[in-house]
Amino acid sequence: MLGKFFDKVLHEDENEHQKQVGHKEEEKQGWSKTLILVSILVFAIAFSSRMVFLFFFTDPHVVGTDWYGDVYHHWQIALLSKEVGFSHGFLRLWDLKGLEYYWGLMHPLVLILGFIVSGSIDILVPRMVSVIFSSLAISLLFLIITRYFNKKAGFAAAIFASFVPVALFSDTLGMQEPLGLFFLLFGVFLWPRHAFFAGLTWMFAGMVRSEYWLFGAGLTLALILRSRQTHKKVILFLGYILPLVFYMKYMLDYTGNPIYPIYYNFMATVVGDWFIKDGVELSSKVLLIKSVSQVFTIVFVALGVLFLWRRPRGYLYYLVGLANLVFIFFVFGFGSYLFGYPEDGSIFIIDRNWVDRIMAWQWVFIGSIISIVLFYYTLEILKHKHVKAVGLFLSSGIFVSILLASQLSWPSISYHYTKALAPMDGEAASARKIAENYQQEGSIIVPDGRPLLTYDLVVKENIPAQKLVSALYGPFYYAKVDPFENWGDFRLEIIKWLQKEDARLFVLAGSFGLSDSLGQYSKMMEYEKDKLFTLVEEFSGFRIYRVNTNELYKQEF
Repeated sequence: MLGKFFDKVLHEDENEHQKQVGHKEEEKQGWSKTLILVSILVFAIAFSSRMVFLFFFTDPHVVGTDWYGDVYHHWQIALLSKEVGFSHGFLRLWDLKGLEYYWGLMHPLVLILGFIVSGSIDILVPRMVSVIFSSLAISLLFLIITRYFNKKAGFAAAIFASFVPVALFSDTLGMQEPLGLFFLLFGVFLWPRHAFFAGLTWMFAGMVRSEYWLFGAGLTLALILRSRQTHKKVILFLGYILPLVFYMKYMLDYTGNPIYPIYYNFMATVVGDWFIKDGVELSSKVLLIKSVSQVFTIVFVALGVLFLWRRPRGYLYYLVGLANLVFIFFVFGFGSYLFGYPEDGSIFIIDRNWVDRIMAWQWVFIGSIISIVLFYYTLEILKHKHVKAVGLFLSSGIFVSILLASQLSWPSISYHYTKALAPMDGEAASARKIAENYQQEGSIIVPDGRPLLTYDLVVKENIPAQKLVSALYGPFYYAKVDPFENWGDFRLEIIKWLQKEDARLFVLAGSFGLSDSLGQYSKMMEYEKDKLFTLVEEFSGFRIYRVNTNELYKQEF
């Protein structure tokens, strides 16, 4: 039976399948009333499950810190771009941490639209954006698998995606992956009937995350190389290349690097610029994960090449899933990502990386493959009507058992997320202290790597986002020699900067940003104690200094 199964998969040419169905019949089938109603039902199931989890099992206005707290950074980029960046140039993104272009343009734009439509800047806005687009992606998953296989497999895959814990949890955090996956799947759904828009949406996916840029380019290249529909390939290429040229020019203008997100993601996670590697020895457990990941990378690359060569029905969907699997196992196996691997599990708790958003789509894809095998290929192999009915019953039982077994990951997810909620109160208390010392005039120089602090200052303490200035890009950032060797001259640069920003408070604290200037700023405060700066409060690793405006504005330029 296993031999028949693989023979069935690899000998079904997608182009032949399309010819057999016929474009008119496929168009009719694709938009039948029943299919539309079921796709709406699928969206409702996915959306409802996420809304119930968001509002009844979490605090919808709070997301945990640490890895989960990246959503506050995305929120910060979107809000500051809207309030500050756009006034400095066309679609000029803005950040306090220097990473405004690291992920891409699309997610901040969608969040800004969410802020405008909702009239709110609460963290609930990005969380709702993720819920909506993940639910749309699951509807597309149903439609794609239904088109190439059957409704049973499509519906089963959608149910799995709706309720598998890793995806259900991750899709409510407010991150950008659901948006990017929506565009990737939408492109697969649009091909070949709307080739131009398929290319367009794949490039839109590339504007969400750097690896999706590579995935979209790969899908476009795959069709150019392997599709037999020449005119469709030309239209697809135009749909992809037009936004690509705009985006590369946009990145070149603002960053000096036309592939900035790809380059810096590669340097961060593969080369390992963001990880401490010197003197670090990986544990035997992590080394095992690294070795296994290398094997998986090779296997999934080989499968991708095989599927591209043989073009079985639905091969574009397979390529999307395999690309995600190759990416995650490549950075685990051949990159530096495992130098930051959190060995935070136990006998009963799964390590966070395996039940986290970086693995959410991978588990959904595996679930969809299980659904296709159980509800399409298994039933296709069984020819007799009564045997097929028994096969359907057994397939349903196996599917339900697998989905129920996946629910055992909830304790691990809850364990890791609960730990990430612990620091929330401390950052909120720090924001209150800063607000108490702010006299509603001028700006506040804040640490560059604490977006949760930014959120608390803006949303909870009602300090306008325009009043927050990052310490990252102060004069120390641009200094080529030791500023303290000739402090008298460098002091003038500090004064110019403070005057330009109309600074009234200067907050020093530890940072998770790209800057290592905390020590330099601390030394500056010693040099300028009771001159340019006066310490007004110190607490929990924070120091708040008031800028002495009388001293500041003595110097004219």
